[in-house]
This record gives sequence, C-alpha cells and structure tokens, in this order.
Amino acid sequence: MHALKNCNGFVLTESVIALGKVIMLLSICLPIMTLIQKERHHLQLRLAIGNQLHDDLQDYLWTTGMELPSLYTHSIYNQDITFEFNETHLFLKGCATWTNAREQQEEMCLYGQPAK
Repeated sequence: MHALKNCNGFVLTESVIALGKVIMLLSICLPIMTLIQKERHHLQLRLAIGNQLHDDLQDYLWTTGMELPSLYTHSIYNQDITFEFNETHLFLKGCATWTNAREQQEEMCLYGQPAK
C-alpha cells in the first residue's frame, strides 16, 4: 500500500497518453469529415443539375416552336452551368456542362424523343 501513495508521475503519463489518443483521433476524423462534406456537396450539385436538365428537356420536348440549337447559362448553387440542346436524328439531346470543385470539366446529357 505504501507504493501507491505517490502516483504523480503515473497521472501525468496517463494524461499525456490520453491527449495523444484524442489528437490522433481528431487528425484522422477531421480530414474524413471534410472529404465527406465535399462529396455530399458534389452529389447535391449533380442532382440539382440533373433535375434542371430534365425539366428543361421536357419543355423542349412538349413545346412546339422552340428554336434549336439552344445554348444558355443558368446558376445553380452559385455555380454557372451551361445548358445546350440540339436535335440528333430522331432524338433531342440536352447537355449540361460545368466545372466541378476539383477544377475538372463535367458533362451530363439526357436524350428524349419529341412529341409528334
């Protein structure tokens, strides 16, 4: 029992080890959480662009007299997206082009058959 009365060094060592574990956990978790947040934003942007492209394509498919080819820019989540619509043989092609967070050019295309 006499040996356990002076444990000041043990408490200090235990505190330093616990602090090291917390710092190690934070250094692993924070970059992962940042990456997940960036990917979530990227997927949210792609979904919003796909929805807008689909809605605009429907307008071109069901409305007669709209001029083709058509090219315009629309802002989604403070990002400029270029929409382009062209006729290809039997189908109408709608494409959206933008620069993603990785500074790479991305393109999404949908096709539809115009109503007769």
